[in-house]
This record gives sequence, structure tokens and C-alpha cells, in this order.
Amino acid sequence: SQYFGAKNISSLRKAIHTMILSTLILGFFFTAAGIWCNLPLLHLNSTPQDIIEQSHIYLTIHFSGIIFLMLYNIGSGILRALGDSKRPVQFLIISSIINVLLDLFFVISLNLGIAGAAYATMISQAVSAFLVIHAISTGNEVYKINFSELKIDFKILHKILVLGVPGGIQSSLTSFSNVFVQGYINTFGSDCVAGWATFNKIDQICLLPIQSLQMSITTYVGQNFGADNISRAKKGVWIAIMISLG
Repeated sequence: SQYFGAKNISSLRKAIHTMILSTLILGFFFTAAGIWCNLPLLHLNSTPQDIIEQSHIYLTIHFSGIIFLMLYNIGSGILRALGDSKRPVQFLIISSIINVLLDLFFVISLNLGIAGAAYATMISQAVSAFLVIHAISTGNEVYKINFSELKIDFKILHKILVLGVPGGIQSSLTSFSNVFVQGYINTFGSDCVAGWATFNKIDQICLLPIQSLQMSITTYVGQNFGADNISRAKKGVWIAIMISLG
């Protein structure tokens, strides 16, 4: 967003290629770590015995496709940073419809149970990742991916980490505390686990408007900061805060 606002096309392209390659590398790491660690963590978190095998199956399949989720997130983040918020949501709508249809097919028609639900999610995430990467690799020359340019610019990577790590820690703190809560909930049995999972879905829906404003104002501030229009950035922040409070 900052490079786009400053019309620094050279640095913008370096940032995009740095993020894509970094995501691919991290994706393979998280895939291996997730597959290797999920069963010990389920035991550590007091997962009820009657659902631990199914939980392990779901998480193993989920982590096998985690790179697709990461590619979609980074790709849609790039498009939003450049002011295109429509295509990411269109791709997500397509992915969600595919997910629902594959859920019905795998779970009901093929009787694959929890594994079917996991496969449906992984395939739909792969579709959304393909669509968003295709959009970037065949799009505007300003941000079009050239696979021969895929390399990490460590100076730009440092700037990305300085901005991204605090936000990642902020999100992780909430998730990390929820792991402890989940551990206590698990001791009451699988019915309570199901109830807690349902509550979390409702909680996520309630938080969506604020999270959407957060993403939009991040792009808005970044572009105006890059264009050295600080007063407009501050005005946008206050408007976003008032809308959030409302």
C-alpha cells in the first residue's frame, strides 16, 4: 500500500515477489509442523477420546492444504493493498459455494464423514488460491507476477516483518489464550466441545464488520502514508473508529 501510494513501482514489485516466495517457504514449513504436531497437541489439550481420532484426521488433511489458505490470504492482501477489494470477495464466494457442494457430496454421497468435510475445505481453498494467484499473474503490469522475479529482498522483508509481526502476535495472543479455554472445555466431553465450536462461529460472525474495517483502513492509511498525505490518513482513521464504535 505504501509503495503503491508513493508510485514506487520498482519497490512495489519487489515487495509482491518477496511476499509470494516467503509465503511458499512458510507454507511448506507450517504444513510439515502441523501434520507432525497436531496429534501430540490434541492429547496435550485434553481432547475427548471419542473424537480425538476424527480430530486428528481433520487436522492432518487441513494442514496438508494450509499453503492454499496462505496463498489466498497473501494474494487477496496484495489486491486489497492496490485498492481491489472486489475480486478477493468474488473468489471467496466461489470457494464457499464449492465448499458447501463438496461437503454434501463427500459427506452424504460418499459417506466420508469428517475426512470428507476436510477434503471439501482443502479443495475449495485450493480453488480460491488458484483464482487469486491467477488474477495477480495475469493482471495489471504494475503488479503482475513474473515467476523469474521470485526472490526475497531482505530489506523489504524486514519492513514487512516490522509491520506484520506485531499484528501476528496480537492475533496469536487471543488464539493462544483460547487454546487454554478449549483445554478446560474439552474435559466436559464432546457435547460441550460441539457447543463451544458453535459459539465460536457466531462470535466470528459478530466480529466480521470490525475486522473488515480493520483491513480497509490498513490499506487506506498505507496508501496515504506512501503518498505523504498524513492528514488524510488521520481523518480516515478517526472515521473508521467512529464507524466501529457505531
